Amino acid sequence: MPLTYIALYGETPVGSCTLQLKMDVRPDLGPWIESLVVDPKYQKQGIGKMLIDVTVKKAKELGFGKLYLFAFDPNMPEYYQRLGWKKSY
Repeated sequence: MPLTYIALYGETPVGSCTLQLKMDVRPDLGPWIESLVVDPKYQKQGIGKMLIDVTVKKAKELGFGKLYLFAFDPNMPEYYQRLGWKKSY
């Protein structure tokens, strides 16, 4: 691990999302979903949600019951909340 999924449009990478076991920010927690990125030209088409969904599915297949999110962009927590994730402190 890490495990990264890449969304393609034809042969062009347009997004990615990573499942990471540990992060330096909070080494006591894990695993993490991080680095969700979708090219601005391909945003608002469900690609980010698809990447999150496949990453969550893989985490469950690997036996992880709880996942954490990390995002540098201050707008991302709102996006994740719309997908059903809860903010914790």
